[in-house]
Amino acid sequence: MFQAGVAALIKNGFALPDKKIGHDWLQASFSEQLIQRRKIFSAKFRSFLPAAYRARALADYEPSSISKKIANSELKNAKEFVHAINLEVSNDAQS
Repeated sequence: MFQAGVAALIKNGFALPDKKIGHDWLQASFSEQLIQRRKIFSAKFRSFLPAAYRARALADYEPSSISKKIANSELKNAKEFVHAINLEVSNDAQS
């Protein structure tokens, strides 16, 4: 999802920061630029990147794990998010 979000920003003409791209920057930039301002993506995607990051951090770095329900939900959201970006990038490339 992270790389898809970066690709969507690049495809829509946004310059990446000179420093390492962080999750906070991506979440804020994607939401502000591609959801709020340009309305390219649905507002429902606003929560997808932060939720996926939290689930990944919990699963990878905490002694507890995430439930199968949460994992399945995040997988469903990731597929929807990446699919929407794929369509946007592909449509733009064909224009």
